[in-house]
Amino acid sequence: MSPAVAWLLAALIVVLLAGYAVLAAVTHELTFASNFWLNVLVIAPVAAVGLLVAARQPGNPIGWIFLAEAVLYSLGSVAGQYAVLAYRMGHHLPWGPAAALLALYWSPVIVTFPAVILLFLDGRVPSRRRQRFLVAYLAVGAAWPASIYAVAIRAIAGQDIHVIPGGDLQAVDYPSGGSAWLSTVEAVVLPVLAVFWAVFVFRQVLAWRQAGGPGPGTRPRIGVDQPAGLKHQAGQHNNRQRVAPAEAGMTVYGALGGAAERFAVTQDAGRSWPWRVLALARIAAHEAASS
Repeated sequence: MSPAVAWLLAALIVVLLAGYAVLAAVTHELTFASNFWLNVLVIAPVAAVGLLVAARQPGNPIGWIFLAEAVLYSLGSVAGQYAVLAYRMGHHLPWGPAAALLALYWSPVIVTFPAVILLFLDGRVPSRRRQRFLVAYLAVGAAWPASIYAVAIRAIAGQDIHVIPGGDLQAVDYPSGGSAWLSTVEAVVLPVLAVFWAVFVFRQVLAWRQAGGPGPGTRPRIGVDQPAGLKHQAGQHNNRQRVAPAEAGMTVYGALGGAAERFAVTQDAGRSWPWRVLALARIAAHEAASS
């Protein structure tokens, strides 16, 4: 894909965020007490990093992954406010069930986004062992969104549609009765995902340290102070310099999105403890990856 596509996706995100703001104002959720500003603080850095990488290095999948995640996040946020209008505020709008399902975007985003840690910096998984590890992670992680959507579809099919502020289904965020089994799934799967994320960060940090070049002030000049056999390693160092904007973008995401998410997690006492463990572990993984 070309840089022009990246700019089109970025423009789409801006339009979706504008629509999100309008709907949030209509539903009276354009406040600091709601998740509106938290979502914006997450979407904006992710989209900025995606645009920066995709526009300058179209061959790097990380830029496109970031943009795709930002588009899904924005679209899901709009759908959540639409679901509030359709069900919580009593407006009879078409496509209400579709909006309620799309508003659950956060579950696949939470599972897939941390996988970027293994792909950082060039967007490729270097070994078959890591590829198998990534496949195992996605297989385990898929159990959580699949369970969430199973509960949501059951609630919608049974006309048991109760939407809470933000657009989530009550059956998903506060499972009870026929959906109580979702709490068990979360209690098992979410700690396992947190372990996977910790391993992601550990393996990547270890790989970066092993691939580190000479210290500050000792960088040799290629072909002059450096033996010919080390030219390839110097070339790799230069490649890392060219992707410095992506590292800077990850730092922005960790500083803004991480701080905002951590605040929201600590304030959301109504959530189950596995959800809060998952959210805090995700924030820690992102901040460790951007340090």
